[in-house]
Amino acid sequence: MKKILLTLIGIIIVISYASCSKDHDAPTFSNYSVVKKPTNINATYSDTDNSFNVTWEMTNDTDVVDYYVTVSDSADFGKVKLTLPVGGTTTSYKLTADYVAANIDTLIQYFAVHAIYSNENLHLLIGPQSDSIDSALYVK
Repeated sequence: MKKILLTLIGIIIVISYASCSKDHDAPTFSNYSVVKKPTNINATYSDTDNSFNVTWEMTNDTDVVDYYVTVSDSADFGKVKLTLPVGGTTTSYKLTADYVAANIDTLIQYFAVHAIYSNENLHLLIGPQSDSIDSALYVK
C-alpha cells in the first residue's frame, strides 16, 4: 500500500510539473516605449459652418492607426461629453456643433486627443491623453 501511495504521489508531482507554464519572464513595459502623447492641441469654433475644428501635432506617429478626440464641458474632463474616433492618421478633426442644445447661446468646450496604437505587441491600445488641452467658445 505504501509503494502504491508513493507511486501515485510521484505521478501527481510529475503531471503537475509538466502542466505548469514555462513562461517565467517578468512582464516588461518596453512594448509601450513607442506610446507618445499628442501635443499642441488647437481648437476653434466657426459660426459660418457651426463646427469645431481641432488640430494637433504628433512627434512620433509610428504605429499610430487612429486618434480619439475627447470633448468635455470642464477642463479637468470630469464629465466627458463625447469621445470620437478620427478615422485615420490625420491630425485634424471637424466636429459639427449640432449636439449643442437649441436653448444654449454660449458654451465653452474643452478638447483633448489620444493616439491609438497597433502593432504586433499593441492591439488597438489607446494611448494617454494629451498633456495640453484647448477650449473653444461656442456662440450662437
